Amino acid sequence: MSLPFNIEIFIIATQGALDRLDWFGLGAGSISKTGAFIAMLMAASWGLVALRKRFVFWIVFLANCILGYFLILTYSRGAFVAVAIAFLSFLILSPIRISTTKSMVIAIAAICGVLFSNAAGFTDRMGKMIRLESSSANVRYDLYSAGLKMLTDAPDGFREPDSPAKAYMRWYQRMYGNEEYNTLVNSHLEFLNRHGIIYKLLYILFWS
Repeated sequence: MSLPFNIEIFIIATQGALDRLDWFGLGAGSISKTGAFIAMLMAASWGLVALRKRFVFWIVFLANCILGYFLILTYSRGAFVAVAIAFLSFLILSPIRISTTKSMVIAIAAICGVLFSNAAGFTDRMGKMIRLESSSANVRYDLYSAGLKMLTDAPDGFREPDSPAKAYMRWYQRMYGNEEYNTLVNSHLEFLNRHGIIYKLLYILFWS
């Protein structure tokens, strides 16, 4: 018995999520970079709503639906958390007010996104992170918390032959940990821990 066409499309799309989306092909961290890039595109597009043109909202809404679909296909939990925090901040801080109809449409799109995430297995991946059952997420927590502490422990940064990763493995890694790292698995912490205070301030100012 053949399946309806729309269900077949949904199954194909769900299966495609098993192969994590990577637009850049830049190695181990490329998927995370893809997720971060998509998250930045989504957040940047919200500013267009300030133009207060009716058609602009629907263009932004459609673009975010497409980008949200791609974001789920990356399986990038960090990018998803970034979008969620950015969206909540936008709702709280922005003077823009959206009508009830548009709010309902956004809510329906969000529900559809959750359903697709659940079918694709992304919801389970997020759940493991929240329950601290994800080894990759736990490792990142150790790296990020240590990386922040390293900023104050070594304000002038680490320079070759030392590196932030080597300093982490030597002084900050848990006693039972034996993993080896080339970086802190976070481009911001990696840059900040490689440079002195002036570059740190300029870098933070740039992103701010």
